[in-house]
Amino acid sequence: MAHRASGPAEPRRWSDLPREEAVRAAVGPETFARGAAYAKAGRVHFLTSDPEHRVLFAAVAGTARQPYQTFVQVGDARGVRPSTGRCTCPMVVNCKHVAAVLVAA
Repeated sequence: MAHRASGPAEPRRWSDLPREEAVRAAVGPETFARGAAYAKAGRVHFLTSDPEHRVLFAAVAGTARQPYQTFVQVGDARGVRPSTGRCTCPMVVNCKHVAAVLVAA
């Protein structure tokens, strides 16, 4: 049986990811802009995307040698429950890597 080459995993499709405004409100406008640039540059590699449990886990290439491990508890699309995330970067909580994961999803 032939195996396909493995690249970065694509996230499972979500029907209700938070809108850009909700992500910006969760992390702040400057952090959002930096995270969006990371997402557009292809720095996000999804390891887990679980719409049922509202969780995203990804490795995000940053300035360190090793990618930052980033875990996001995804809020709702209306912004009633905000998204929150933790990362192995020095900022730890709701950093640009968290924003990048949400934008890339």
